[in-house]
Amino acid sequence: MIPLQIIIVEDDAIIAQLIAQYMEEAGHKVLNICHKYLTALEALKSFNPDLVFLDINLGDEYGGLNIGKLIQTTYKYPFIYLTAHSDPDTLEKAKQTEPCGYVLKPFKAADLYTAITIGLFNFKQRKQSSELKIEELNKVALDKVSQREFEIIQDISKGLTNSQISKKQFISLNTTKWHIQNIYSKLDVKNRTSLVKKIYEIN
Repeated sequence: MIPLQIIIVEDDAIIAQLIAQYMEEAGHKVLNICHKYLTALEALKSFNPDLVFLDINLGDEYGGLNIGKLIQTTYKYPFIYLTAHSDPDTLEKAKQTEPCGYVLKPFKAADLYTAITIGLFNFKQRKQSSELKIEELNKVALDKVSQREFEIIQDISKGLTNSQISKKQFISLNTTKWHIQNIYSKLDVKNRTSLVKKIYEIN
């Protein structure tokens, strides 16, 4: 299995540490362990994980589901729900946020590894079927966007800030801003909101 960078969102400290242990034993890196809703929000803003393990019940009824919805609509990271609840109502609410998998508690290391393998495959397939293609974008652009500009457009659509884009693309903040202004000009939009709206209309 390819090494992954992982965020764990789990309010039970013992379970969270167990997951971290299993992940590290498999060669993965745990970027952050979050026990509460607000710290999870901060971690999602600060890191760019390959995968998130997300407890559905974060000390309240649907804290994890709210985070799942945020990941679905803003960050687009693959995430796997952890839950002790398998009732139809909970699973139906969870399904609406499009996780790439579920792990029921109690679990074994093998359960997590299997969920990762199947979940990331499903996420990749879903992403490939819906992902914006540069060729489609350039059909409506006033001037063709470059590969770097296209990557920045994808970052913007995931909700990344200019600072996060700079770090991800290994370019300065001023260079990022310059690219974004070029993107706005080429796609005839004025801001991030209109850019994302145009992307969704194309896709």
